[in-house]
Amino acid sequence: MDDGLNPVQRLDILVNGVTPKDRVDSLSQLYATVLHACQKWDDEEFCHAFCKLFGAILVARLPLLPSAMDNLLSFPPNWSLQMTSYFRAVLIEEPTGAIRIIHPSFYDFLTSQGQASSPWFINAKLHNKYMAFHCVDLLGHFLKENMLGLVHTLRPAPMPSLSSDLAYACLFWIPHVCTTVGELESLGDAIYQFMHTHLLHWLEAMCISKETQKAWYMLDQLESWTQKHLPDHTLLNDLVSDSLKFCRYFSHAIEQHPLDDMMLRVVGNPLLAWPPWQLTLSEPKPRFGAIALSPNRLRVATIAQTETTICIWDLMTGSVVLGPLQGGHQGGLYMNLVFSPDGTKLA
Repeated sequence: MDDGLNPVQRLDILVNGVTPKDRVDSLSQLYATVLHACQKWDDEEFCHAFCKLFGAILVARLPLLPSAMDNLLSFPPNWSLQMTSYFRAVLIEEPTGAIRIIHPSFYDFLTSQGQASSPWFINAKLHNKYMAFHCVDLLGHFLKENMLGLVHTLRPAPMPSLSSDLAYACLFWIPHVCTTVGELESLGDAIYQFMHTHLLHWLEAMCISKETQKAWYMLDQLESWTQKHLPDHTLLNDLVSDSLKFCRYFSHAIEQHPLDDMMLRVVGNPLLAWPPWQLTLSEPKPRFGAIALSPNRLRVATIAQTETTICIWDLMTGSVVLGPLQGGHQGGLYMNLVFSPDGTKLA
């Protein structure tokens, strides 16, 4: 670009993908000229950072904000914005502020084996694997129960949104994983640790992003990938398979409210390490003769085997919210309990 007689014309060639008649001014030479103009390629740290950043830009499933790339790639604040400013001739900033390459031919140029000896060469398969790790690491660091401080309410309330980096990682960590090949044991271990700790947190985040129905489809892809590429990782395969079943059974319930996935832990997979307070009800703890789960899965009604009193419990805290109530049944014990469809009555 700098050496061209008409830089505007050369930029137009890049934008429109028109190959000039003069082979000396081929697209590859134009891209190489733009990259050489940076004049920092003798700095090893700069070369490493360039490949890390542009590798992420090339393999990202959708354009990312510079701040999102900072968080995903563990860069200091504003680092991606500063780095991309050196290469504005080959990058486009969308109205949202997200960054993408100027033309698909620039992807071909950077990933071509003909550039393997150049400091700007990008191994796309390797950087896709890196992106899978980046997404899993980011989610493992930030996801937690009720991360946005949601509350149960009967009134319609605006749903808060995730940051762009978290939203991207939630939606695309599995697609990045499922296109990863090569040495996979370390990635499999990272996935297992993440899912064992954060599966329900991820489902909550997917619900907040209004992508709950995609979750089970993504888990189905992950199950096929783990069975094919990591068949001997028994713990991971069992956990993914069970997570898929859980999501298929309860995705519609979870979609109603992000916190519902926490309530469903009482019927979840034993492979998942539920906290003790979510497995037991508070004192007293009689042996139950009948039990009923409310339609919204927020309450459970119980009656002891040797009593006629009924208690209604909060599944989130394990405490009694109503009762004990004396039942109207005389001369015998209750054998069954059931909530009305709207959850306001108990029979």
